[in-house]
Amino acid sequence: MHEPPIILITDDEEDTASLLTRICTRAGFDTRVASDGFKSLELAESISPDLILLDIQMPGLTGFEVVEQLRQKPKTAQIPIIVITAAATKPEDAVRGIEIGADDYILKPFNYHELVARMRAKLKARELEERLKKRTGELELLVRLGEDLSRSQEIQLLAENLLNFLNRELEAEISVLCTEAREDHPAIEVMLQNGTLSRIENQINRDYFHQSVADANGHILNAERLKGYFQRESIQSGIFVPVTHDDMRIGILAIGHSNSTRYGTDELRVMGSVSRQAALAIRNAQLYESLRIYADELETRVEERTEELQKAQKQLMRSEKLASLGRLSGEIAHEINNPLQPIMTCLEGVIEDVESKSAIDIEDLQMAMSEVTRLKRTVTRLLDFARPDSSGVVKVNINELAHEVLALIHKKLYNTHIKLVTDMKDVPEIQANPDQIKQVLLNIAINAVDAMSGQQESILQIRLVHEAKQDYVAISICDNGEGIPPERMSQIFEPFFSTKDHGSGLGLAISHSIIEAHGGTLNVSSTPGEGTDVEIRLPVG
Repeated sequence: MHEPPIILITDDEEDTASLLTRICTRAGFDTRVASDGFKSLELAESISPDLILLDIQMPGLTGFEVVEQLRQKPKTAQIPIIVITAAATKPEDAVRGIEIGADDYILKPFNYHELVARMRAKLKARELEERLKKRTGELELLVRLGEDLSRSQEIQLLAENLLNFLNRELEAEISVLCTEAREDHPAIEVMLQNGTLSRIENQINRDYFHQSVADANGHILNAERLKGYFQRESIQSGIFVPVTHDDMRIGILAIGHSNSTRYGTDELRVMGSVSRQAALAIRNAQLYESLRIYADELETRVEERTEELQKAQKQLMRSEKLASLGRLSGEIAHEINNPLQPIMTCLEGVIEDVESKSAIDIEDLQMAMSEVTRLKRTVTRLLDFARPDSSGVVKVNINELAHEVLALIHKKLYNTHIKLVTDMKDVPEIQANPDQIKQVLLNIAINAVDAMSGQQESILQIRLVHEAKQDYVAISICDNGEGIPPERMSQIFEPFFSTKDHGSGLGLAISHSIIEAHGGTLNVSSTPGEGTDVEIRLPVG
């Protein structure tokens, strides 16, 4: 809209045109006059009037034809038109004028006050329409900005997209974004000029930006107020706005143009909206960067902690293994001492034979050798169990492992009068660490033996099961001991929890961890007074 509004009067009657001119001037409007349809089209195209008063009956082009041509051209299509028609003209003429695009009509002779009221109403409607169109355009512009800013959460690329948007949509010849350093976020100092992205050249310019915010206070900035930076680039019109988030300034946004009239209140309003949207995008990018850094640091800490826990777990497994051997120390000592006695007796007999120069009794030597072989087997089994894990995962015959474990505890079973019942069929091999699986079986077997100590008719059952349709081997170790109270069942796999007076509380916890690491399961069911059943399932492999 022009200020004051420009009215184009089109009428071939000089007296009517003069009357309309006086009416419009008295109402505060600026006027232009066209005496025919051709002149009206020419003036409408050149001056873009805010409203047209158009007579119907004119030589050359009629008012109807002028309306039709005005509505076909983008530049004049939205100009309000009031058709003025003589009272003697058919009523259909007014209807036709409205149908082809006129906005209103008035009959001659017309009332001065009515004409001015209708003109003001059309001008007001056009102003509202233009304002709505402008706001719609601004909203569409902000939607496009949102699309540009959403392309990246990386702060540098976001800044580049923002400045490219300002140069494209607001026709900025130069655009600048500066953000202040916050916590772990470094300052951003970026300028886009003539399609080239660069950093602010020196600290003096940055200091000027910071000093200018208080002066700008949301007003249009011209070359005089930006001469510390923009004047050097011949910038005559500029807008400079703070970028704030949650009432805290996080940066500064500026645009400039060499045309001194390029920017006005409309662009200032748009820049305010752009600033708010940019602030949210920048803050999100900063938070995203903080989250990414935190995630990287957290991942590193988790890896370090996991490595520490793995080392601790290996140490616990080693400690529990030694503790298991400690609980067997008495039986181990007995297992070793038993063959030593016949060895000593046989050797003493051989020495006597040598001293008396008698023939050496070969049976004594054979018996001694047999006991040495027996002792060697015992020591080998103990070393296989106690040595650090070094074999890794290999194909394992679980049946053989189970027999090796039973050989380790058979003396304890004998001394405690526990009956051993086995049902160990041939089963497929598994992929496992044999030392770890032996440790698990020994821990569980010792727990079962301890649970039956001191009672009559104790029975330890060991079963190996595999069915054709199953992809696992099941190992079941059952006892008929005192059982586990229901209220303690949820704690049996917790480290350092034990139902024994002098137990370490690590056996089942480590066993459970080992079986899970092998992709298997360890389940315990128990009935107080009847016994406990531990089932281990390991995948066939």
